[in-house]
Amino acid sequence: MENPIRQQEDNDHYFQVVDTAYRAESVRILLPEKSYLQELLDEPIPLQTRIAHLIPYVEPTAEVYNARAIANYIGATQNWVMSTARAIGLSDDTHKPSDAYPPLALALMEEEWAWAQSYEDLNDQLAPNAVSKFIARHVDWVEQTANELAVFPTLTQLGSGKIKRTYPKELIKQLRHIILVVPPADDWMTIGEIAAVTGKNKKTVKKIIESSMTEFEERRSHRGGHLARHYPLSAFDLVVRVIENARPPAGDWLTIRALSLRTGKSEKWVEDILRVRFAELSERRLDDAHVERTHYPPEVLDFLESLVEQYGERDGWMTVASISKLLGKEDDWVVKRINEQFLEERRTLFDSSGKTATHYPETVVNALRAELEVINSYPDAGSYLALSALAKVIGRSKLWVTNRIPYTGIEGEMRIDQSRRVFLYYPPEIVDKITSLPENVLSLKLPTQDQ
Repeated sequence: MENPIRQQEDNDHYFQVVDTAYRAESVRILLPEKSYLQELLDEPIPLQTRIAHLIPYVEPTAEVYNARAIANYIGATQNWVMSTARAIGLSDDTHKPSDAYPPLALALMEEEWAWAQSYEDLNDQLAPNAVSKFIARHVDWVEQTANELAVFPTLTQLGSGKIKRTYPKELIKQLRHIILVVPPADDWMTIGEIAAVTGKNKKTVKKIIESSMTEFEERRSHRGGHLARHYPLSAFDLVVRVIENARPPAGDWLTIRALSLRTGKSEKWVEDILRVRFAELSERRLDDAHVERTHYPPEVLDFLESLVEQYGERDGWMTVASISKLLGKEDDWVVKRINEQFLEERRTLFDSSGKTATHYPETVVNALRAELEVINSYPDAGSYLALSALAKVIGRSKLWVTNRIPYTGIEGEMRIDQSRRVFLYYPPEIVDKITSLPENVLSLKLPTQDQ
């Protein structure tokens, strides 16, 4: 089966053609610049890093061997030993077959020979689990690392006829290079490991370490073999010192947020009260996450809870502003009627913002709503004229107009203006009626309804 993975150069960018599923069409994906792991492939493996990976599995020794002795011991040729020794940095081109190699050379060459033989016996295509077993790393790490190296699995038909995802054999060389080029963690620790040992959260540990500008290194994790940012033991010691010298724990002291949650009031409500009455009682203490925050003593909570109990819950009681919004009227309209009818029916409670304010019961709201329904039952003023408007149109005083209205035989009607206020209005034809009355009309007898 033809390998569906191939790379091509196009306008200085690399594209990957990948089979995303069995019998699926290939898709063209723009790859980013080289990843960190891809760059590691270009770096030589330091000899000391090879030794560091090997140390946990061999006994320390000062014995030295030449190429012939090593070849005889591991079953390889002398030429292979010498070329491999040069390749991994054990020697240079001036090294002679009779010259001894440094200590641990035998262990290093034995490891290289065993790996080379095992690699030679592998199939050209390997399932993820097979790659994982060969390099002793979790399959998730294999797949993630392969993805970062831009080596993607293909669908391969096995001898049994089954279709499976497989990687090319060459991936193993790349994974081994990644493993060896990065030093093992040794006694270096990640932020997560320091947090676990000290009992603090990662955010706190990270803040302490980063503030000290402690240098880190990308090293191979003890668990799973993945790359991670590691810090020296001095960073761990620093975290311990900072914790020991830190401010006292909060204990039963509470932050503004905690006071807000305990009282059921907003943080702004709590802040407003504390700013006025308890600012001098605040202290910087460490919360459960070992983060330094402003805390207040328990008596502050007692005071706030007494306020909540004193002013209680609203339970249907409303402020003037809330009533105005509900009824669609101005505050002045509501206040005027409350002062006229419901002056005694009031209570000081917390409003929606947490501040104390005068509230009124539902009975007041219902009475005002009923009054508003009566008002809204009147027709709109429309083209009808109120007395002031009528006087303005005629050009006379309101008293002059008022004295002549009875002689027109027209009665006014209760209507509402644009502000939903009720006034006495007159139809527009009354203007002509008034202006056509004789000058001495007030000396005449008022017309009766029959006239």
